[in-house]
Order: sequence, then structure tokens, then C-alpha cells
Amino acid sequence: MSSSLVRSEPPAEGCECGRSTCPTAESPATRTSSTSSTGSPGCATAAAEVAVAGDVPLAYLGDYNIAPTDADVWDISEFSESTHVTPEERATLTALAQVGLVEVVPRPLKYDIAYTFWDYRQLAFPKNRGMRIDLAYATKPFATRVTDAWVDRDARKGKGTSDHAPVVIELGP
Repeated sequence: MSSSLVRSEPPAEGCECGRSTCPTAESPATRTSSTSSTGSPGCATAAAEVAVAGDVPLAYLGDYNIAPTDADVWDISEFSESTHVTPEERATLTALAQVGLVEVVPRPLKYDIAYTFWDYRQLAFPKNRGMRIDLAYATKPFATRVTDAWVDRDARKGKGTSDHAPVVIELGP
């Protein structure tokens, strides 16, 4: 069985994989909880409604800068007055689910949670003090083709790498 690999590597422009389209989403990376700019999901939600209604295989991938649950950050107490975990930000993800998109959650490889971001400071990466904020939301026709999903931690290693690791999604026919 042949398969395709889809990589979400922020800030990618998106990609096409056979019959599937994968635009990326990126939220502002530098903000405080009082200046969060998630607002309404807007264009992404409207496009998702059309894709869901038309049964189109489509995925939104990228750096959402939102941790879906408290378990998706290494220590929720560190984020009590911060971004990435506010109800307003998480409402954006809820809106995507309400129009019929499903999250493609990468399986953990080394630890219990498949984090995608680790700060450069205080050895966050080797200590696994990360966050799962690079996400993939897909229509059911796309999601049913997913045979595997994981975080490419090796892409985060080394000098001059991003503080994010890409989510890799493998698709079957």
C-alpha cells in the first residue's frame, strides 16, 4: 500500500497531497493573555463548513499556539496567567470541531504527550518541558485516510533548529 507523508512545519504555506489540500494556520506567537488575538475562527471556520458539507478531504495544519487541554502543556501552573490555554483561545478549537472537523492527534514516541514546542531556555527540550500547540484538524474524508501521525522530534535537535517540531501525518489511499 502506498502512502503520502504530510508535514506541518510552521510557518509552512500548506501543501497538496493527491486528492487532499492542507492549508496551514498560524496564530500570533508573541502576545500576552490580555492581548490574545484569537477572536473568531472566521475564514478557517467558513472554509471548513464548505469542506465538511462537500465531503472534501481537507486538513488545517500548523502552529495554532493553543494547547487543546491542560495536559498539553508540561505544567499547567506555569500558564495560569499566560496565553496558549485561555478559554477564549480554546474556543477557536471548539468552533472547528463544531463545524465537523476532527483533530488528528499525533501518537507519542518518547514521552506520554506528543509535544511540538519547547522553549530554547533552561534546557526545556531535553527536560521535555513542552507544549502541544502545532495541531492538525481535518474533515472526515481526510481523517479516514490517516494511517499514522507523530511528532518528528529529530527535526528539533541540533544547532539552529526551530523551537517547534513538525507533526508528520501519513496517509493511505
